Amino acid sequence: MKNQSEQKLRDHMGTPRIAALNQDRASFLMNTVIYPQLLTAYRAHLRPITSICYANDREIVITSSIDCTIRLFTLTGRYIGFMGQSVSWGPLSSTISLKDLPKRLPEDIRRKGSATTLETLRGDIGKRWKLLKHTVVAWTSLP
Repeated sequence: MKNQSEQKLRDHMGTPRIAALNQDRASFLMNTVIYPQLLTAYRAHLRPITSICYANDREIVITSSIDCTIRLFTLTGRYIGFMGQSVSWGPLSSTISLKDLPKRLPEDIRRKGSATTLETLRGDIGKRWKLLKHTVVAWTSLP
Protein backbone atom coordinates (compact mmCIF):
# COMPACT_ATOMS: atom_id res chain seq x y z
CA MET A 1 0.00 0.00 0.00
CA LYS A 2 2.76 2.44 0.94
CA ASN A 3 4.71 1.71 -2.26
CA GLN A 4 1.62 2.35 -4.39
CA SER A 5 1.07 5.71 -2.69
CA GLU A 6 4.70 6.66 -3.15
CA GLN A 7 4.56 5.67 -6.81
CA LYS A 8 1.45 7.82 -7.31
CA LEU A 9 3.34 10.74 -5.80
CA ARG A 10 6.31 10.18 -8.11
CA ASP A 11 4.01 10.00 -11.14
CA HIS A 12 2.16 13.16 -10.13
CA MET A 13 2.65 16.14 -12.42
CA GLY A 14 4.37 18.74 -10.27
CA THR A 15 5.52 18.21 -6.74
CA PRO A 16 2.98 18.39 -3.93
CA ARG A 17 4.06 20.32 -0.87
CA ILE A 18 2.93 17.80 1.70
CA ALA A 19 1.72 14.29 1.01
CA ALA A 20 0.01 12.03 3.54
CA LEU A 21 0.65 8.30 3.21
CA ASN A 22 -1.54 5.85 5.10
CA GLN A 23 -0.34 2.41 6.14
CA ASP A 24 -2.06 0.48 8.90
CA ARG A 25 -3.97 3.58 10.00
CA ALA A 26 -0.76 5.54 10.56
CA SER A 27 -0.17 8.82 8.77
CA PHE A 28 3.21 9.87 7.55
CA LEU A 29 3.90 13.38 6.39
CA MET A 30 6.69 13.99 4.02
CA ASN A 31 7.81 17.31 2.73
CA THR A 32 8.65 17.01 -0.93
CA VAL A 33 9.58 20.60 -1.72
CA ILE A 34 13.06 22.07 -1.72
CA TYR A 35 12.56 25.78 -1.21
CA PRO A 36 14.75 28.23 -3.15
CA GLN A 37 17.01 30.71 -1.39
CA LEU A 38 15.30 33.99 -0.46
CA LEU A 39 16.90 36.76 -2.52
CA THR A 40 14.91 39.80 -1.41
CA ALA A 41 11.92 40.71 0.71
CA TYR A 42 9.93 43.92 0.87
CA ARG A 43 6.48 45.17 1.74
CA ALA A 44 4.64 46.16 -1.42
CA HIS A 45 1.38 47.26 0.24
CA LEU A 46 0.19 47.94 3.77
CA ARG A 47 -3.15 46.23 3.15
CA PRO A 48 -3.49 42.58 2.04
CA ILE A 49 -2.30 41.78 -1.49
CA THR A 50 -4.98 40.39 -3.78
CA SER A 51 -2.86 39.51 -6.81
CA ILE A 52 0.76 39.25 -7.94
CA CYS A 53 1.74 39.08 -11.60
CA TYR A 54 5.19 38.70 -13.11
CA ALA A 55 5.73 40.19 -16.57
CA ASN A 56 8.54 38.07 -17.96
CA ASP A 57 9.22 40.22 -21.04
CA ARG A 58 9.94 43.31 -18.90
CA GLU A 59 11.03 41.51 -15.72
CA ILE A 60 8.62 43.49 -13.55
CA VAL A 61 6.33 42.46 -10.72
CA ILE A 62 2.82 43.91 -10.65
CA THR A 63 0.88 43.76 -7.39
CA SER A 64 -2.65 44.73 -6.47
CA SER A 65 -4.06 45.24 -3.03
CA ILE A 66 -7.38 45.32 -1.23
CA ASP A 67 -6.87 49.12 -0.98
CA CYS A 68 -7.47 49.31 -4.79
CA THR A 69 -3.88 50.19 -5.70
CA ILE A 70 -1.74 48.57 -8.38
CA ARG A 71 2.03 48.93 -8.00
CA LEU A 72 4.96 48.02 -10.23
CA PHE A 73 8.37 46.85 -9.05
CA THR A 74 11.52 45.57 -10.71
CA LEU A 75 12.46 41.97 -10.13
CA THR A 76 14.94 43.11 -7.47
CA GLY A 77 12.25 45.04 -5.60
CA ARG A 78 12.86 48.59 -6.83
CA TYR A 79 9.65 50.61 -6.86
CA ILE A 80 8.68 51.82 -10.35
CA GLY A 81 5.30 53.44 -9.80
CA PHE A 82 1.60 52.82 -9.39
CA MET A 83 -1.48 53.00 -11.56
CA GLY A 84 -3.38 56.23 -11.02
CA GLN A 85 -0.39 58.40 -10.08
CA SER A 86 -0.32 62.05 -11.10
CA VAL A 87 2.80 61.64 -13.26
CA SER A 88 1.87 60.27 -16.69
CA TRP A 89 3.28 56.93 -17.81
CA GLY A 90 5.48 56.65 -20.83
CA PRO A 91 5.99 53.34 -22.60
CA LEU A 92 8.13 50.89 -20.64
CA SER A 93 11.29 49.96 -22.49
CA SER A 94 12.24 46.32 -22.92
CA THR A 95 14.95 46.74 -20.27
CA ILE A 96 14.47 48.90 -17.21
CA SER A 97 17.57 50.76 -16.08
CA LEU A 98 17.73 51.00 -12.30
CA LYS A 99 19.67 54.28 -12.41
CA ASP A 100 16.84 55.91 -14.36
CA LEU A 101 14.22 55.03 -11.74
CA PRO A 102 13.33 57.82 -9.33
CA LYS A 103 13.92 57.11 -5.67
CA ARG A 104 10.37 57.90 -4.66
CA LEU A 105 8.21 55.65 -2.54
CA PRO A 106 4.50 55.25 -1.94
CA GLU A 107 3.46 57.57 0.89
CA ASP A 108 1.96 54.79 3.02
CA ILE A 109 5.08 52.63 2.77
CA ARG A 110 7.35 55.62 3.42
CA ARG A 111 5.47 56.30 6.67
CA LYS A 112 5.17 52.72 7.95
CA GLY A 113 7.71 50.57 6.07
CA SER A 114 10.60 48.86 7.79
CA ALA A 115 14.16 50.01 7.18
CA THR A 116 14.81 46.92 5.04
CA THR A 117 11.72 47.56 2.90
CA LEU A 118 12.67 51.20 2.42
CA GLU A 119 16.21 50.25 1.38
CA THR A 120 14.94 47.68 -1.13
CA LEU A 121 12.31 49.94 -2.66
CA ARG A 122 14.69 52.89 -2.93
CA GLY A 123 17.46 50.72 -4.31
CA ASP A 124 20.11 51.96 -1.93
CA ILE A 125 21.23 51.82 1.63
CA GLY A 126 20.84 55.38 2.76
CA LYS A 127 22.65 56.85 5.72
CA ARG A 128 19.33 57.49 7.45
CA TRP A 129 18.40 53.81 7.32
CA LYS A 130 21.82 52.67 8.55
CA LEU A 131 21.47 55.07 11.46
CA LEU A 132 17.91 53.89 12.12
CA LYS A 133 18.98 50.23 12.12
CA HIS A 134 21.83 50.90 14.55
CA THR A 135 19.53 52.94 16.78
CA VAL A 136 16.87 50.21 16.85
CA VAL A 137 19.48 47.56 17.61
CA ALA A 138 20.88 49.70 20.42
CA TRP A 139 17.41 50.28 21.91
CA THR A 140 16.38 46.64 21.72
CA SER A 141 19.60 45.45 23.36
CA LEU A 142 19.03 47.59 26.46
CA PRO A 143 17.95 45.67 29.61
